[in-house]
Parts: sequence; structure tokens; C-alpha cells
Amino acid sequence: MSKKKTVIAVYPPLFLNQCDKESEEITGFECPYCHGNKKFTSMFPDEETQICPVCNGEGRIKAKITIKWEPDGKNENRK
Repeated sequence: MSKKKTVIAVYPPLFLNQCDKESEEITGFECPYCHGNKKFTSMFPDEETQICPVCNGEGRIKAKITIKWEPDGKNENRK
């Protein structure tokens, strides 16, 4: 079975004083809850099919990644 793998390289921006936050979205992941089926069929015949509560019936989910840049707080050269 193959799996999707995404690698993110993180580097501080050149002009950090202009923007200290970055956001990225990675899309196209199969919903792990419904396995991309978008809904559930009940085992009981009298119950209705339900939309997946995790992906809201999309079958896919995305990762929203936010990076906030700030001082490290560690300065070993200080005396």
C-alpha cells in the first residue's frame, strides 16, 4: 500500500520584520475516518446513511500549517 508523504523545508524569511507568520495548506489527504467514502451506511437497515463528521462529506481533508517566527530566547553569548 502506498502512502502520500509531504516534506516541508522551513527557513526564516529574509525580511522577518515585515511578516512574522507564514501559512501553508496541503490538500488531498484521504479522510481517515470514512476512508474517502464521504458517508457511512449503518449496519441497521432502518437507519439512514450519515455524512462523515470529520470531512463533512468531502472525502478529503487538508493540513493547515502556521509558522510564527519569534526570538529564540536563548543567547549563550550574553554575559
